[in-house]
Amino acid sequence: MDFFAHLAARSVPAFIALLFIALFVAREIGLWLGRRHAAVDGAAEPEGVGLVVGSMLGLLAFVLALTLSSSNSRFQERRQNTLTEASAISSAVSRAQAVTDPRGQEIVRKLADYTRVRMAFVEAPPDPVQLAEIERRSATLQGEMQRIAVAIVQAQPNSFTTSLLNYLDTAFGAATSIRFAFSTRMMPQLFWLLLGMALVSVGGMGYQTGLRKQTLRKFSLLIIVMWTAVITEILDLGTPRIGTISNSTAVYQWVLDEIAAAAPPGTPR
Repeated sequence: MDFFAHLAARSVPAFIALLFIALFVAREIGLWLGRRHAAVDGAAEPEGVGLVVGSMLGLLAFVLALTLSSSNSRFQERRQNTLTEASAISSAVSRAQAVTDPRGQEIVRKLADYTRVRMAFVEAPPDPVQLAEIERRSATLQGEMQRIAVAIVQAQPNSFTTSLLNYLDTAFGAATSIRFAFSTRMMPQLFWLLLGMALVSVGGMGYQTGLRKQTLRKFSLLIIVMWTAVITEILDLGTPRIGTISNSTAVYQWVLDEIAAAAPPGTPR
């Protein structure tokens, strides 16, 4: 699956073209075998071929539903983790703004920078160098904010300042969850099963058509186009940082808007 994921990351049209060609070739091979069988036997469709092909298509539909559900679960996991992180950052901001220690405003400023870095992580392309730099910047800001928060708690040991530290820890933990969610893809076994089932099913359709001494090229091409589109969307949905389906960063922008709205007049934004 890594080959297809890297290909789609580099060029989605190239992935679509390769998948379409593979399905079309499988159909043509099946068609050729069916015609050859019909010419040798001089008979119509053997008994049971239609039943077998129908069973294959039904199983393919099941695998399509299974892989689509798996990909959607991974997408929703990434979406929920970004929401959790943004919510924790927002709560930490409100605590930092309310503490009497002037160092709380420094944490607020660093949280604004941290939020922008987290937005950049979600929106980043699959570039290892860029992602490593974002992670380095995130770790640096986390360490700086944690040291300041610990100093505030030591100076003012109460439940309110402790909650600031707790929300910071929650936000940092969510960042780890997001990093893990964005580093995992849909299960390769499911993808290869889907791809294999699609190729075999298309070949079976071509074989059945060849036995009947028909072509049905237009209808076959329509089905191949539909399956190509569905498989592409499944890969796009289950694999982060490729294609057109991406996680929204609106929740992070909302946090930045809250920080800007609560900033004292004349504060740089």
